[in-house]
Amino acid sequence: MQTDIPRNRHPERPHVHEHTSFVLTFLPDDAGRPTPGELATLLRQRSILGAVADGDDLGTPGAAVVIIAVDDGGRVLLDAEGRVVPGQPVEHLVPGLAHLTGRSVVVDDSLVVAPDGSESEPDEDSLAASLATTLVAWRSSAPSSALVRGIARGVGAAVEHATVDGWTLLALPPGMTVDAETFARSIAGAAERPVVTLQRAGESRAVTWHHRDGRHPVTIELAAPPATEVVVPEGAPGSSAALLAKVLGDGTLRIVPDTRRLDPGTLEALRALPLVRETLLHDAAALLGLPAGVAELVERAGDAARRSHAERTTGADAVPVAAAEIASAAEAASAAEVELAAESEPAAEVEPEAEVEPAAAVAATPGSPLRWLDLPGATVLEPDPTVGAAFARGLLDAALDEPTGEALHARIRRWLWRRPAALITLAILEVLVGAALAMWAVAGGDAFGQSWIVWVAAVLLVVDGGPDLVVGITLLRRRRRQA
Repeated sequence: MQTDIPRNRHPERPHVHEHTSFVLTFLPDDAGRPTPGELATLLRQRSILGAVADGDDLGTPGAAVVIIAVDDGGRVLLDAEGRVVPGQPVEHLVPGLAHLTGRSVVVDDSLVVAPDGSESEPDEDSLAASLATTLVAWRSSAPSSALVRGIARGVGAAVEHATVDGWTLLALPPGMTVDAETFARSIAGAAERPVVTLQRAGESRAVTWHHRDGRHPVTIELAAPPATEVVVPEGAPGSSAALLAKVLGDGTLRIVPDTRRLDPGTLEALRALPLVRETLLHDAAALLGLPAGVAELVERAGDAARRSHAERTTGADAVPVAAAEIASAAEAASAAEVELAAESEPAAEVEPEAEVEPAAAVAATPGSPLRWLDLPGATVLEPDPTVGAAFARGLLDAALDEPTGEALHARIRRWLWRRPAALITLAILEVLVGAALAMWAVAGGDAFGQSWIVWVAAVLLVVDGGPDLVVGITLLRRRRRQA
């Protein structure tokens, strides 16, 4: 069992004992699971410093979590009348806890120790934060449907996306999480920065922001986890052991490096932002310039995921949802939609691939996406069966998506996209002029004594006008079907 991961240091708390934190996840089985209270009792009986949490609050239903500390020699840190002292090696403690509880224990998501002491690789499905809802947002330098279609194929599940105020918003399938840096470094998101993620997993919230200062990547991380039960030594509230236990139970995270990509006022606000679960997503989204209302969508989706899980595990009758609660959620959904619609540009008049229902009214079922991106123009994209199909559909999406950007060419293309009749007229004119130039070249016409110049102009006009004609006709047919 590895114990050589970097030790935790707390410059702002110089009196905290240097240590390595280990997260032990007790997996449920058919017989149930140990409760956080039972695990806390086990730790106290053995004078082990640590903290315990309910897996439901972390988005991993059924699990229970223990956080302990070890020294640089891999020995578990114990309480000795308020002092921090080393105890037995962690590789001896974990099999003992697994045997006592009769449950498999996952160590730092990298190793599973069974009750009989055997070790194995962890099952990713059993560790997944199945209640997690994650929103990925990035500034769009180009139409994003082709990119989103590639992401859908990569994750093997349907994904929702929408474009609001120049931001592409992507709702990942339930239980799928990613941070902004990982997304930005992936093939799919490599060219799209800044990238922001808002995540709720159970009662835990996290925000990440990623950009580049020249060649140097910069990542901001904020996290507000749920409350934990700290195993504090009795009778020594201010001791070094009590302080270490408190640190283990405080999972809040704030990493805000200097970057020229954000103004000094925003950086200072992020450094002073209260790491409060109920407000973190809203406050951070506002500071980072995300469209108004998106944080509320993530929060509501998290509530719906927890409610749906409770209904599946205990029966719908055991967890009734009051009509007033549903009405309130629906009213909030409508308010968020109106707010976003008012602040965004005119919605793209494209035919949605799937009708989007209010998040509060959609229950997640195993194997199906929880559709919660309740925004104007939100679209659900299913994964394409083959790479070739994904590539072809991506090209079609790129051609039919509303052009983005503020350059003169982008504004002209956007004006034509919103007026398909004008686009068709211009495309026909281009093709006719190109054909006329080709006929002139055949008849011996030239420019500056060179006939090839006429041929090049003819080909360029036809090549540019032909696809525009197809796009214009397709857009016009879609608009008429929607009318």
